[in-house]
Amino acid sequence: MLYGKVENGEVIEITDLEKENFISIEASNTDDALDYFNKQTIKYDESIIEEIDNIFSLDQEEKILNIYDIKVSTENRSFNELADMFQEGEIEIPDMQRNFVWSTSKCSKLIESILLGLPIPPLFFMDKGNNRYEVIDGLQRLTAISNFILGNNWGNITNSVQRNTTAKLSTNVDKSIEGKKFSDLTLEQQKKIKRSTITVIDFRQIGQEDDKAKYLIFERINTGSELLNPMQIRKALAYGEFMSSLYKAADDSITLKSIFGKQYLNKDRHVEFMLGVYTTYKVLKGQYELTNQYQKYILNDFCETEKDSQIDLEFVDEFDNQLSNMLSIFKENEIFKKVDSNGNYHGNRNTNISEVFLATAIVHKTKIDTKIVDRYKQEIHTEIDKFNVNKMNNDLLNQRYEVCKKILGIDK
Repeated sequence: MLYGKVENGEVIEITDLEKENFISIEASNTDDALDYFNKQTIKYDESIIEEIDNIFSLDQEEKILNIYDIKVSTENRSFNELADMFQEGEIEIPDMQRNFVWSTSKCSKLIESILLGLPIPPLFFMDKGNNRYEVIDGLQRLTAISNFILGNNWGNITNSVQRNTTAKLSTNVDKSIEGKKFSDLTLEQQKKIKRSTITVIDFRQIGQEDDKAKYLIFERINTGSELLNPMQIRKALAYGEFMSSLYKAADDSITLKSIFGKQYLNKDRHVEFMLGVYTTYKVLKGQYELTNQYQKYILNDFCETEKDSQIDLEFVDEFDNQLSNMLSIFKENEIFKKVDSNGNYHGNRNTNISEVFLATAIVHKTKIDTKIVDRYKQEIHTEIDKFNVNKMNNDLLNQRYEVCKKILGIDK
């Protein structure tokens, strides 16, 4: 059960705790909640969808957390030591996190804060053993401090002429240090920066060979200016050839991006859509086994397993081909939606429908025509219970697969 606060026809707050003046919403998953809002013509935005997703994933996370033995250690490290570790590559910076976003002004304020003796928020590392660490939170602080001490540019320079310039403090700091490089500071100021310490919190997963726990840790302690959704967290943590090729394929697909609004594109929803279809495709082809029953964790596990491989280009081509064909038959506001008893489409796109339906068409390289519309309406309405379950296992996937094959006219 969910409870929502509605003002001027728009839900502005959602919770699983009963509150005064909140409407009650009977829902067992995100789709149910959105269906309710749509039927009641109640508006909602992306933040409400994400909060509903979070509510329904809490029980899943608690069960996952019980599996892992996570060791946490806290220590103070000097900025000089961290800069040395940064330079020697002992601190791993995921490829997808390498785009430095802090401005010169913000970097300069951080350095000034250190000189003033002000406390700096802690860094969070995942201890990978053998003196190697992965940044979970605090990358911008670490990069700014290290680049300044090491005499690199701040990391936010894209101009090729300026790329080799040394970081200098901006004019928004005290006049005694403005415009100065690290080497221009007095010896005392240099010592102050190098010898100042910051709290470093290390996480280490005990008893498991994989890194599943880091996703949960990242979700809980990420302190960025904008909270990251599950796909953006995968982008940060499951870095490698696969993630790079997945993002390129999704970003290059004009057809895929056409069914997502700008706010969803900015949240990488189109990438997660392709990832879900690709994972299902791999399972149906017998090239990957499900390791979890919840979509978020299925996709996390898949990205970790595939991170050193590239996305199958044959899949990418057929994905665009099948999606284009479907959009020529279904309207954009109809595709992958539920169907009521009157044959009307309703609600938002259903993830469980879209992943299996599109993956099935790709696996079989199906040639579709307008005849599938009536079959889609009939089968999705009749078999919707198979797609409403917010879990996945081999048996349920096979049931959905059989429904989709029937719609597509496969093995008639």
